[in-house]
Amino acid sequence: NKLSTGGIEHVEFGRVAAKCEEILQLNAPERAALQIAMGTLSRASRSSTMRLDDHPASYFAPDLDALVLLFRRAFLADISNPARNLQRWRDFESEIGLPHLEAHLSLLGRKAKRLLLGLLLVPEGVQQTTVIVNRDRSFLDSLRQLPTKRACVLSCYFESAAGTKSIEGKRVEGGEGHGPRKEFFITSSADTMKKWSAPRVLSADRIDGGLSVNFKNNRVDFDSSSGPSAVDSFLDDVCVGDRLMLRFENGTEISRVITRRMGARSWSVDQVVEEIPPGVGMIHCEAQKPTKPLFQFHRGSGQTWFSA
Repeated sequence: NKLSTGGIEHVEFGRVAAKCEEILQLNAPERAALQIAMGTLSRASRSSTMRLDDHPASYFAPDLDALVLLFRRAFLADISNPARNLQRWRDFESEIGLPHLEAHLSLLGRKAKRLLLGLLLVPEGVQQTTVIVNRDRSFLDSLRQLPTKRACVLSCYFESAAGTKSIEGKRVEGGEGHGPRKEFFITSSADTMKKWSAPRVLSADRIDGGLSVNFKNNRVDFDSSSGPSAVDSFLDDVCVGDRLMLRFENGTEISRVITRRMGARSWSVDQVVEEIPPGVGMIHCEAQKPTKPLFQFHRGSGQTWFSA
């Protein structure tokens, strides 16, 4: 409680450590007792008779968890030097008489555990790895750029035609540091659960004033007498199982999955389409291919698992 209300506002590791050392100083008997207690809990968490996933609260040590999280901002402030942060943390543990928590990770919560693993996994001397991705396919774009033999700290950038800076010959958004890195992991995580590919777009400038589309029950017919060759090229690549997303001049938007091809510009779709008023042209069309997500959310367990 003293630490949580101690007014630690600085992110420098040394300042946070000094404040903690004023309060946390274990004598020899206390150090020995803590070593025994942590060792016992750690061994129990790995026991075949009491599994950690069955009783996580039995092993969680909230005070140790809170201590690690106190240093979160200090670690992030110097995120490009994980090896130095790890050595500082080990020195701090030795100074106050705390057993090395890297040997007792099962006693920590997810956030604290993630902080220490970030320090342990990145080898000393490893430089930041630049990753340049498109927001719509962050995960796939990054696979070709990540090192395969070691962990690393990422320096993330998002492609942008109107970008304010150039990285490795590509125009990117102006942000850098923690913000883009956090966005990268959010968008990449979302990518692993996507069921549809990035859309192929048939925009208004390619349709040239609207393309007539007729609907009858589950059938969609594009007017074969209208539309330039760009429309034919777009439609030729549309297959059974693809998802069509259409927007019309009156603002109506519909999304349907193709179940059967009826002709060069005709399909049967999965749901009945309400009639669009005569004379209303389509101004935007997107087509997406089905993809198999890497992960799926399972309602029964309330958790996300690898796809079957």
